[in-house]
Amino acid sequence: MKRFIVIAARDEGSSVWYGRNDEIPLATEAPTFDEPVARVMAVAPEIIVMNGVAPPGAAVEVIVST
Repeated sequence: MKRFIVIAARDEGSSVWYGRNDEIPLATEAPTFDEPVARVMAVAPEIIVMNGVAPPGAAVEVIVST
């Protein structure tokens, strides 16, 4: 199983939470922590396959970490 860790952090200057992983590649932001986490979990599997990072049907794990 291939594991991807998306780093979540708060940008105090713009008052948003963001999630990012360069390997997938994926980036998203929103005003609350839960919103980018939900977006990451919804789109990451499709982006991973679309970008050829893992083949269709491969077991992948996406983790959001602060």
